[in-house]
Amino acid sequence: MDDSILSRARHAAVDAHKSVSGWVKDLVARELDARDLYEQNRKGALLILKEGLSLGGRRLTREEAHDR
Repeated sequence: MDDSILSRARHAAVDAHKSVSGWVKDLVARELDARDLYEQNRKGALLILKEGLSLGGRRLTREEAHDR
């Protein structure tokens, strides 16, 4: 790892009152949690797209849908 990056990481860890390894562990855990949440939300959105949303109305007839 580049010395300047390691130095910045040390300062960030000190600011967070943690060791560098503890700070990195928390950083990785947050990133993985964010990815899990993203994947969960993505699956939910895809399910909604697949099933559609009920808007409480009736289906249009072909004539109504294509009425100009």
